[in-house]
Amino acid sequence: MERVLKFLATRVLKRYHPLVIAITGSVGKTTTKDAVYSVVKETGLVWRSKLNYNNEIGIPLTVLGLKPSSSPFVWLGNLIRGLWLGLGVKTRKYPEKLVLELAADKPGDLEYLTSFIKPDIAIVTKVSPVHAEFFGDLEVTAKEKRKIVEELKEDGIAILNYDDKRVRQMGEVLPQNRVIYYGMNDVAKLRGFNIETGVGGTTFQFSYESKSHQVKMPNIIGEHFVYAALAAISVGVFLGLDLRVIIKGISELKPAPHRLQLVKGMKGATIIDDTYNASAPSMLEALKVLGKIEGNFRIAVLGDMLELGDYTESEHRKVGKRAAEIANLLIVVGKYARFIGEEAVKSGLAKDKVIVTRSVEEAEKVLREHLQNRDVVLIKGSRAVGLERIVENIKD
Repeated sequence: MERVLKFLATRVLKRYHPLVIAITGSVGKTTTKDAVYSVVKETGLVWRSKLNYNNEIGIPLTVLGLKPSSSPFVWLGNLIRGLWLGLGVKTRKYPEKLVLELAADKPGDLEYLTSFIKPDIAIVTKVSPVHAEFFGDLEVTAKEKRKIVEELKEDGIAILNYDDKRVRQMGEVLPQNRVIYYGMNDVAKLRGFNIETGVGGTTFQFSYESKSHQVKMPNIIGEHFVYAALAAISVGVFLGLDLRVIIKGISELKPAPHRLQLVKGMKGATIIDDTYNASAPSMLEALKVLGKIEGNFRIAVLGDMLELGDYTESEHRKVGKRAAEIANLLIVVGKYARFIGEEAVKSGLAKDKVIVTRSVEEAEKVLREHLQNRDVVLIKGSRAVGLERIVENIKD
């Protein structure tokens, strides 16, 4: 099936020649994809990767405008529609632009995807020990992510996070006129600064060509979302869009489900639902958000971060150290999350304020016992842990 989908996607791309914007990185791919879509959606018909359509099956389906299914009849219909799109009468309804999120869970994934996805614009967000169980060394991860830059079309451009050393180095293989660096560093061509975030959203300024502009994202909470916005603004600038159009698009950005969403909870609590997935960088950012939301008592319910390989203990302990600075009560869930608890106690959080649980059900029971009026609760862990069940059960 993979080969068939690859053939059809390759055929369609060669037939319709859409501008391809491809995004990869250890974290921040989905938010960056959505931010880019918010900027370019007014320029014509645009398709983007939806949900987790970011692998060897999902990417061709996105190119073909189809959806996966467990039904053989749906798959038969998909193949017929794919064949017609690639070989039948040419349609005028194919998009001018594709915004694709390219995942790499193991070495070779991006090599396969870029064998038929040749980006006009390649964005790399960050390199960190996510899926380290399969990649091992961070340099191996960086080498894999770099494929998206190496496979750019001849006149393509790379948009790279200057603040990440390994990502920044990816630009060395290209002439400097084919690279746009974004970030908070003064050297970045498109630099963000004066970031403020809270329940009312996030505001920041960015500088471009010696001028500064303000952006308001009323639906977004979290400083790290600014990186996604800067990458998207870079795309708009490269495409020659009016800055007012770019800023308007960014202001309309909304978080994907279970990604730093504020939810009303029982007893008047505020729930920060960030249960979609977890890595140490995203955990640290979520804890930062927890520290910025006003409330009676700050509670962090944190689960395992999976597929970290040799980095498992160190990454969990990194989170525990930060949790001790932010949370008044820490509830950890799972086999590896105990390292979060241990490090939090080492870092000064009282032992009776750290509760280790073995299941989602136990964690929910403990949370209910401690939850009081106007508390603020962060709930976050890897998707397989299933912490979204707690959010559903305690929301108002």
